[in-house]
Amino acid sequence: MAEKNKETGACKAFEPITTAEQLEILLEQERQAAAEKYGDYDDLKRTVAEYSSQIETLSGELSASQTALKARSADLYRLRAATAHGIPYELADRLAGESEEEIGADAQRLAGILAAQQPAPAHVSTPLRSNEPAGDNKTEAMLGMARSLSMED
Repeated sequence: MAEKNKETGACKAFEPITTAEQLEILLEQERQAAAEKYGDYDDLKRTVAEYSSQIETLSGELSASQTALKARSADLYRLRAATAHGIPYELADRLAGESEEEIGADAQRLAGILAAQQPAPAHVSTPLRSNEPAGDNKTEAMLGMARSLSMED
């Protein structure tokens, strides 16, 4: 079979190897060609190892950042849900759930419980001075009577 000359592209006739010296020359040429072709293999191997190390480091940092982001997002969802449902800030961290919808549903349940446990509003107090806002009609009548009694003294 004819081989092509790498430099000229012309085919040369097959020459049989008849001596050990010819074999050694041919093997040396092949070693040199392989060394040229794969000479930077060790450098490439070292570079791949460095990049693999960087990938592992960055993957760890990415994972930590994603975990922190998820925690911050959950905190934000809790604060939004607590504010929207009238839950005190101190109780916002008690809201449970992974998603905004789950946290919102938990906030709605907690707001219902808190509303049921709140005491009835205290009776409207009677204004002490005339510049304070007035209460209901009964309170105004009582206040008027108290003023008239104090003026008669």
